[in-house]
Amino acid sequence: MNEYPGTALTHQVIEEWADLGLGAGLLPKLKLTTAKARACPVLKKGKPVQVQYEVVWHPRSQAGAHVTALIRHFQHAVPKLIQTIGV
Repeated sequence: MNEYPGTALTHQVIEEWADLGLGAGLLPKLKLTTAKARACPVLKKGKPVQVQYEVVWHPRSQAGAHVTALIRHFQHAVPKLIQTIGV
């Protein structure tokens, strides 16, 4: 399997490529537009795989405005996301 060197514009594009047999992708269940029979969960030892994201920077560097904005976004969005998916 070869990795596509470009980027897809949307999750839907990746879903369409997979549906056409042009490739495969890992997408969050919430991003699927239809319940395709070929869509299946990624499991490890029978449990759904979890993806963890971390933001890291050098402790002596100042956080730029873009980093501060990202942190504020996560502080606002993550609690709502957790409530939505019932974690």
